[in-house]
Amino acid sequence: MDYEESASDTSLMSAFFGEGITDITLSGSFPSVVVLPSTTTQFALYSYLLGGRPDDIDVYVADAQGSPAWVTAENALLQARLDTARIHRYTPATVTVSGAGITEADDGYELSASVGTPIQITASVTGGARGQSSAGSDPAGGIVVAQRELLELPVRGWHC
Repeated sequence: MDYEESASDTSLMSAFFGEGITDITLSGSFPSVVVLPSTTTQFALYSYLLGGRPDDIDVYVADAQGSPAWVTAENALLQARLDTARIHRYTPATVTVSGAGITEADDGYELSASVGTPIQITASVTGGARGQSSAGSDPAGGIVVAQRELLELPVRGWHC
């Protein structure tokens, strides 16, 4: 499967290409985060010729350093005169939550605390890509996880 995109400055800030896509060409203005599958055999960035934003791109590869997909990403960045240090290993993001009264339950977490009692919650994220998600609290006192592009986190529920 091939993918080719010619975008303007109003394009997405990130692009995630799933397994099976082999040929990816980005021209015009490209996203600052690109996630390539392990199946990538061709990757081209033509924005640098058109005044794109090459300095802020991070490329994540869903395969180990030295793999064919990784080498393909390195070659594309070198051809575009970009630093290959901008290539990172991509692993799907996972979240763990801990705190007093929090236990894992089915596909989420369970909180056993009295209504109105302040508690401290710690959420740890591993893997993923830069800018995948953020969390905070809403005025009603609940937990809000803002899903952004590239978010591959399993949906986890809160049970009170």
